[in-house]
Amino acid sequence: MKRLFLRWLLALVALATASAPLRAEVFYGIEANGIWSVDVNLGGPATQLTAFAAPLASPATLATRPSDGMLFYLDTQAVNPNLWRWNPLTPGVPAVLVGGTGLGAGVIRLVFDAGGTLFAMNSAAGATLWTLNPATGAFLTATPSSGAVTPGGGDICIHPATGVMYLVAAQSLYTVTPTGVVTLLGAVTGLPGNMTGCAFDHSGRLVTSPNATLYQVNTTTLAATALPNATGAPAFGDLATAPGRASDLSLNMTASSLTPGTTVSFTITVTNSGPDTDSGVQVTDLLPAGLAFVSAVPSQGTYTSGTGL
Repeated sequence: MKRLFLRWLLALVALATASAPLRAEVFYGIEANGIWSVDVNLGGPATQLTAFAAPLASPATLATRPSDGMLFYLDTQAVNPNLWRWNPLTPGVPAVLVGGTGLGAGVIRLVFDAGGTLFAMNSAAGATLWTLNPATGAFLTATPSSGAVTPGGGDICIHPATGVMYLVAAQSLYTVTPTGVVTLLGAVTGLPGNMTGCAFDHSGRLVTSPNATLYQVNTTTLAATALPNATGAPAFGDLATAPGRASDLSLNMTASSLTPGTTVSFTITVTNSGPDTDSGVQVTDLLPAGLAFVSAVPSQGTYTSGTGL
């Protein structure tokens, strides 16, 4: 009895060690009626996370704050757009109005850097790179852009390792410096339409959203490759992600007794050290020979007798 129990315990510990940390990373997309999530590897289908009480007139901006995964977006491309905040961890709670930005019309690009600075940008000749206060919405600084002129549409996104800001507009890829210098890298090949949003995953892969399909873009060759599935949502006005965030699961199990012939209670504790939440977590194992199942009291989720779940 004791030998069988130890073998079972060791198997469970090995299972926990092999599965942690588990990375929980998605792209977020915004369109007129709500915010969606898309798996970073599969590219779809998309899942709608929240629906707006009233459709946005011209959704085009979305950014994720890396420190806590909070999403920020602007509600219009008209003069003085409002900045809104929404927490994907509490999808049933409506978005919170942060405040007016004081910006002009046509602000269509929004991104956080790793340090929590929120950037906004418009397009065409005379474009400006702003920083916004994520607590009030008001703009803090305004840096006129120089160098290449970008067409309308598109987005800005920041590489998680290098900190370089990239800009997509129409079918071209650019870089933008903190001083507003815009450099054209070239035209992206293999796209079915113009790029509306861009985001990097934790590994530094650039993904963009032409139409309703996600494409991976090689920033060196500028070749675009479609991810496996269409998003299953209306065309996104923008993309965002929180690179590098992950859940970190560990498992611990104790037994109330190791004496043969006595009733034994096993306590299994799964701990998530974060920083992200996780879903669909399962611990799978069967009772060893010689033990009969009596009952289970899960503190969270469910237990299925006979399958070890």
